[in-house]
Amino acid sequence: QSLTGTVSDWDIQFAGDVSYDHLNPSPSTWTPPGALNQMYNAGLSGTPDEDNWATTATAGASYGFSSTLAFLLTTPGTNRAPLYECRGTGTTDHFVSRSSTCEGETVLRRSGWVYMTPPSSGLPTTPLYRCVLPTGDRFEWTDSDCIGYPEQTLLGYAPQEQSALDRYYNPYAGGVGDRK
Repeated sequence: QSLTGTVSDWDIQFAGDVSYDHLNPSPSTWTPPGALNQMYNAGLSGTPDEDNWATTATAGASYGFSSTLAFLLTTPGTNRAPLYECRGTGTTDHFVSRSSTCEGETVLRRSGWVYMTPPSSGLPTTPLYRCVLPTGDRFEWTDSDCIGYPEQTLLGYAPQEQSALDRYYNPYAGGVGDRK
């Protein structure tokens, strides 16, 4: 099948658990899509202000990338619960919660959704746990052993990879292709 017209004339379709509402965000409903990244402020290591931050947004210049934990869902649905990014009141401690009030702490944003139980579809997911360091810093991890620290709670199950498939046009490669 050959393509005619301009890119703006094409009907581009997306599949998977991806919402493109972020292209026209409103401050109260925007949920950034993508990876839940574990960030770390190395300058505070071992101090009471030590901070690990699991976020789908930019964490700031003092934070470095540690790892991608999983990919959050961007729409609500059956067997799904929202996750919120939070900050401890009066502290640098960032953590993730299923509580829309961040358990009485400061709400930063809704990050996305997780499955409450592994989906029956067989989609590969990873559990997300909230853990705590001896300094009181809460952090998120994908194994209940929390790298040797106490587990606080199981937050849910998130896809291990992005499930979006989009069709694109690349004139340099000879036409239409699929990218996962």
